[in-house]
This record gives sequence, C-alpha cells and structure tokens, in this order.
Amino acid sequence: MKRKYLKKKKKKTKLVHRSARKEYQPKGVMTIMNPQPPLSMVLQSARMEMLKAANGVMQTYGLPPCLMDGIVSGLLADIRAQSSSELVRDIQNSAKDGETENE
Repeated sequence: MKRKYLKKKKKKTKLVHRSARKEYQPKGVMTIMNPQPPLSMVLQSARMEMLKAANGVMQTYGLPPCLMDGIVSGLLADIRAQSSSELVRDIQNSAKDGETENE
C-alpha cells in the first residue's frame, strides 16, 4: 500500500510595504508605553541625519563646501516651494470644508 503524502499548499503572501504592517514602528515614533519625545529632540535628530547625509555626499563626490553651499541653497528653495504649495492646498481644503458646512 502506497502512502500518499499531501503537499502543504503554500499560502500566497501579499507584498505589503513595511509601513503598512501593524508591527512596524517608524524611527522616532514611540509606543504607548513610551510617550513621544519632545519636538526639540526630533528636530535635532533630523538635523543631525541631514548633516551626516550632506557630509556623505561631499565625501562621495569630492565637493568642497563652497559648491555644497549652492546645492543646499537649491534644496532649500525646493523645500520652501513645497511648503508654500502645501499651505495653499490646506487653505483650499479648509475653504471647501467651510462651504460644505454652510450648505
């Protein structure tokens, strides 16, 4: 008598970005047990990461600080443009919300 071994069917797993998983905690976000750090600490951490990245770019491409200054100035202009467009979008959304409340 032959024994047939049943092969277990493999479950198909969906590819889900790690930020969508429940167990994923982004860097800097605290759990309920640990309250969020003060904003000054978050800003300082972000600043230090940006400084490390800038120094890494300078080393990788062999850029002197005077040239890096121009690159960072351009980045700042891009960030300010994003900030302005975000502010305009928020104002438009709040105006739309105000219109729907009045109806």
